[in-house]
Amino acid sequence: MEKFNNVCPILVLYGDRNGENFIREKLKEILKVFSNVIVVDNNENLSSALCGLDSPYVVIHNKNSGGLAGAYNSALRVIYSDFPSVDKVFFLDDDTP
Repeated sequence: MEKFNNVCPILVLYGDRNGENFIREKLKEILKVFSNVIVVDNNENLSSALCGLDSPYVVIHNKNSGGLAGAYNSALRVIYSDFPSVDKVFFLDDDTP
């Protein structure tokens, strides 16, 4: 399957509703389709599921600054500066099935 290089998903996490294994499995599924994934942790403390993740994942610890919109805006700033080939984003949060 060819991956989308010009589309970048932004996944925002808050709380630990589904557990570390669930989050890591979902990230693997997302990476099957997209070349890069921006993950914004909106918790006060960085989720253990995100510790140690590196490229092609970008982890932003946002500490719920600005709520969901603030998380998306933080991710968009990273995309604009670090991923010039991305011209579309795919917004997800931890409620997305």
